[in-house]
Amino acid sequence: MRACSAASPRRRANPGSGSLRLSDGNTHPVKLIDISLSGAALATEVQPPLGATVTIGQTSGTVVRNFMGGIAVEFFRPIPVEGFNKDITL
Repeated sequence: MRACSAASPRRRANPGSGSLRLSDGNTHPVKLIDISLSGAALATEVQPPLGATVTIGQTSGTVVRNFMGGIAVEFFRPIPVEGFNKDITL
């Protein structure tokens, strides 16, 4: 995930769970850790390879980092600023 600048605010996500869909169609549970306009950190037991296309809810992106207990995803399209709030739904 690219470093966030002042133009790309970050939010510590409200605890929430959802699903991660891999390119093969399999889904896995995830918890949102952190989110910015351009991407998100997700707690999950699966570790898709770097560069893999994934979908969180209705938002698709690319896996850009794996870490112990999760992944980071860069969205294909940034979240619009006006839709970026504490109640955001991907």
